[in-house]
Amino acid sequence: MQTNGTGEGGAHEDTAIWEGEEVTIGGKKWIMPAMNFIGMERFRATLNKWGELTEEEQAEQSLAIILHCFQRNYPKVTLEQLKEMVDLGNVKELTQIAMGRSGFKPTGGFEGKDKAGSPPAPI
Repeated sequence: MQTNGTGEGGAHEDTAIWEGEEVTIGGKKWIMPAMNFIGMERFRATLNKWGELTEEEQAEQSLAIILHCFQRNYPKVTLEQLKEMVDLGNVKELTQIAMGRSGFKPTGGFEGKDKAGSPPAPI
């Protein structure tokens, strides 16, 4: 079993259960699956008003969404560990993996507008 680079053992396991996109964080490869229907239900209200959120709220919700997706394959990863792993260089990519692979494209603010500049599709 590998460590996740934050000093906590056991958060990064060798075998991912769910398919997803491979990302390298802290020199380790992780498989981040898309948001599932449980996540869509949990974050529905937030996702539907994404463009109305402040940048701080979008950052906070991005971490919550990324954590939800990461925990599908790595259930021992905590929010504190994720905060250590996620930075300004990878937060946008990780958020796009979580939401983009689920078909949701946030608009405005933290993630920027989609190419058409249209509002997000309701979930």
